[in-house]
Amino acid sequence: MSRPVVAVIGGGISGLVAARTLGADCEVALFESAPDTGGKLKTAQLNDAPVDIGPDAFITRQEAGERLCRELGLGDELLAPSSNSVAIFSRGELHQLPKGIVLGIPTDRRALGEADVVSRLATWRVLADAFAIGPALRTGALELAQAGGADPTVAQVFGPRLGQEVLRTLIDPLLGGINASDVNALSLAACAPQLFRRIEGKRSVMQALRAEPATFAPGSGRPPFIGLSHGMASLARVLEVACRTLGVAIYNESEVRAIARDTAGKWKITTERATHVADAVLVATPAFVTAKLLAETAPDISGELATIPYASVVTACFSWPSAAIPTGVATRLQQVVPTAPTSGYPLVGSGVLVPRDGRRLLTAATFTSSKWPRSAAPGEVVVRAFAGRHSDDRALRLSDQELEASLLSDLAEVLGVVAPPTASLLHRWQDALPQYVTGHLAKIGRIEAALSRSPTLALSGAAYHGIGIPACIDDAEAASSRLLKSLLA
Repeated sequence: MSRPVVAVIGGGISGLVAARTLGADCEVALFESAPDTGGKLKTAQLNDAPVDIGPDAFITRQEAGERLCRELGLGDELLAPSSNSVAIFSRGELHQLPKGIVLGIPTDRRALGEADVVSRLATWRVLADAFAIGPALRTGALELAQAGGADPTVAQVFGPRLGQEVLRTLIDPLLGGINASDVNALSLAACAPQLFRRIEGKRSVMQALRAEPATFAPGSGRPPFIGLSHGMASLARVLEVACRTLGVAIYNESEVRAIARDTAGKWKITTERATHVADAVLVATPAFVTAKLLAETAPDISGELATIPYASVVTACFSWPSAAIPTGVATRLQQVVPTAPTSGYPLVGSGVLVPRDGRRLLTAATFTSSKWPRSAAPGEVVVRAFAGRHSDDRALRLSDQELEASLLSDLAEVLGVVAPPTASLLHRWQDALPQYVTGHLAKIGRIEAALSRSPTLALSGAAYHGIGIPACIDDAEAASSRLLKSLLA
């Protein structure tokens, strides 16, 4: 009996995982428009050392990332960052994040005051949460959001309880920054469902979150994040090898132009070079690309996908000799990140968050040479700078020269580095991160209902159930399993 034929469109982490999952039972062809697979899993060389220009680690609370690496034989390459402690630039200087913080949300007013990251008035303002009469979210609010009812933004939940200064200074750089989002549009239920559940029906947000593990807090147990010793592109390379070993045909530089159904119910996948026929298709491209591909065959799904917004971001890496870091900045970091190992570099900790003020482009900086010592030679400091958020495309409108100059100016203000870098690289991620704006959960529910009526069509990727690597792995495996169930029934 011949095996079912499946076309996978998109060769990022989701497409590669789907192809591997399907490859054991099906004949699989994977189509990728770029010269290489891997999508955002990209590792470049700066001064002959590896630096990730996409994600540099994945969260371990969700087990899929670590599990997949071990299944692929990458267990020995798993590498915990040297530090997970970050500083925050607020009120003109570097500060320690308040103790007990959860995704930017303070849980202890005294710790918030001791960190001196917000004004004294803002520290007292959070008492409104303790004296609130009713819960910030009623019990069952998550199900209501999933059903298309009230779906409050992050700002709507935490602004009235904790004040605008805490929202702007702490919650937006952390919870908003992770998603390159604007907390005034970001759905709390979609971006942080576990946190949403935690505060449902609770009178005090801070009290409800006090038992949660503190974000970026050091500990002696399992590290919260893990990377790979040669960079995250290693995962894409090994995944591609695993797919080819299973017989998956991979077509690079093969942009799919159209997807159609023939009279026999088969799927026709048309590229610039040829038309391929398959029994089923799994589309793992960005939502706006998928929307165009499905406009004729699944207009209801296409219409929903076309309304998912995306944010564009920029990653820039710079290197300097260690002596370029002012002694005062190094000393200040030692004070505000006291639990971070010194690692021999003047920039201790894993980086700094920069709240948005409408003036700076810089949203955060990773101290790559401290976080990942394999990315820098002795005596060298490497910093990875970020710019771009949802509804903020200023960085994308600048030339490369203007963009580098602006980021270096911001870094000079935040870190005091005025010397020109000895090396740099810049990468623009156009329309890279899907935005889980309010209404996202209900939208995904409608898409999944439509997919249930087309059992040989599946969708996967960061646009649906989570933007992180583990979430994409879980989603791709689940979508593939649904296809297999239909094909092998």
